Amino acid sequence: MLEKVEPIASVALYDIEGKPISRDELAVQASDYDFDTSLIQDHEATYAVKMSEMNLGDMNVSVKRQGKDRIATASKMTGMISMEESIDLGADNFEPKGYMFKMVAGPQMMSAEYTFDGQSAKGKLQGPDGPKDVDVQMVGGTLIAGSLDLVISTLPLEVGKTFQFPVLDGQSGALESARIEVLGQEDLMVPAGSYSAYKVKVKLTEVIPSTIAESRRRTF
Repeated sequence: MLEKVEPIASVALYDIEGKPISRDELAVQASDYDFDTSLIQDHEATYAVKMSEMNLGDMNVSVKRQGKDRIATASKMTGMISMEESIDLGADNFEPKGYMFKMVAGPQMMSAEYTFDGQSAKGKLQGPDGPKDVDVQMVGGTLIAGSLDLVISTLPLEVGKTFQFPVLDGQSGALESARIEVLGQEDLMVPAGSYSAYKVKVKLTEVIPSTIAESRRRTF
């Protein structure tokens, strides 16, 4: 049957902004980036989470070193949405060691829990479509998507600079490619004072065999 199929046109790929991209750019590539985690210190913070000026709740975030080998992060949100996320990471390279996520929004509930052995991630997801077992073969240098904020804080940021890492989305079980682009600098005024900050765009592209999923974008 396949010998009767003939190409009738070329295929062009574009990102969500309409820019042309190659298939290689969409592939999840291994990374051996050497992170400098020496500046990470234990800290706690609380954030007000809003969407379209609607207050969704308060987010409490903590980062704690556990000995020389581990970094533990925990996030807990209360309000219209209830959410908990905990991540156990290698202290030198952010290698995921453990992951747990729970969220309740009205009648909807989602949860995820993973174990890692360095080469694969095994876990169970629970969502609107019911339970799902996950077994993902990771490439070298795979990060957990929930740790990207911490990862960015260790990068040598410069305007115009880009970074790319393989990431596992713990909430979907998908292996993705994360492209981090430094867009510029700006001054931010907050109750604690004025700070010079970098504006960073994070684009996550899920790649499934024979399928190119929609890119998702976050800007910090």
